[in-house]
Amino acid sequence: MLKRIAKVVLIVVAISLLLSGIAWASTPEITIKVNGVALSSEIPPLIVSSSTMVPMRTICESIGAGVTWDQRTKTVIATKSGHIVKLRIGNRIPTKDNSPMKQLDVPAMLIEGRTLVPVRCIAEAFGSTVGWNGATRTVDIAYSDIRDGKTAQDVLNESTATLDAVTSYKFGGTTKSTLIISPDQAGSGPMAITQEMTGAFRKPQEVYVKTTTTASGGGDLLGLGTSGADVSESYTNGSEYYEKVDGAWELVDTQTSSILNALVGGNTMQNPNATLTEFKDIATIVAFGDDALVNGKPHYTIYVKLDPRGFKDYLLNLVTQLAGTDATPEDLALMKEVYGQLLQGMRFDMAYRVFVDKDTKIADYYETRSIFKMAMEGLGTITSKADSSMSISDLNQPVVMPVVK
Repeated sequence: MLKRIAKVVLIVVAISLLLSGIAWASTPEITIKVNGVALSSEIPPLIVSSSTMVPMRTICESIGAGVTWDQRTKTVIATKSGHIVKLRIGNRIPTKDNSPMKQLDVPAMLIEGRTLVPVRCIAEAFGSTVGWNGATRTVDIAYSDIRDGKTAQDVLNESTATLDAVTSYKFGGTTKSTLIISPDQAGSGPMAITQEMTGAFRKPQEVYVKTTTTASGGGDLLGLGTSGADVSESYTNGSEYYEKVDGAWELVDTQTSSILNALVGGNTMQNPNATLTEFKDIATIVAFGDDALVNGKPHYTIYVKLDPRGFKDYLLNLVTQLAGTDATPEDLALMKEVYGQLLQGMRFDMAYRVFVDKDTKIADYYETRSIFKMAMEGLGTITSKADSSMSISDLNQPVVMPVVK
């Protein structure tokens, strides 16, 4: 039973960290809001000589700008809608479309391997308005973008409705992550984990998932082994959840099954738009990126981030589900307090790009990048970095589901 519960916890964490595209952190002294929604970052905003400094990638993703790094010139480059903004580390003169911009009071700087830039410079360069609320120590960014008469949220809503009408599809994706513990008292170094996922969905609630996991380094921190691959298969029909063990399908116990069905049967793992539906009560930052070609077809590109505190509350609710019906109110209160304190010590920077086919109106591909840190008193810091991608194909085509009975 303990092994099963531990697996559920890992699944909850994996879904929330690798696929949902969500970020949260304890409320920093300085708050940055984009269209009224709090923005979270791996490194908290800093005020340097009256300039509010934030990680370049974090602020750019919140307004839909792409980011690249030129190692040779130590220059960070942001692009959107044909405009190119460059900031070189230590240089006070940024450029936009190769023309000098207003001199900065504070140049771009490197902190913990991340490029921090003045938030006002980047936001205003791409058409945002920036305000400062001294009473609440909040930077307020207002940004809007319309494509073909629609907002980015409109496009996501339309995509969700369109996919809901699809009767079946296949999906597949890859997640590559690194887990680092500092200080590394065991001397085992970072652990690298790769997960390859394939599966299928069929209405009303059938989902089949096959995952191949390989790991190296890290002294076998997660019990995955340092060589070879671990293959797992799962299936749900919407009311029951099965796992394949030693070549045979086994029904998971009722309590765990209900939780896994809510996650897998609810289709959150395979449908990025369903994530927004699942988290509909959490405010989102949604912005258009530059249009892209995916498999030769034109797609909208949409960046998504969610309010950090709203997601923390959602995750706490998932944790309490693990307690089951036997837990007393005192047990639940204690669990929320313990996990709440744990989450307050975490910092996240995470976003996913959803690619919506302009013809079919369906999000058939997306990418996620994430980094989170958790400081544990007396134990150091745990850092996890991950990049993942997922695609949906064969819409409304026949799919094969396993026979579990």
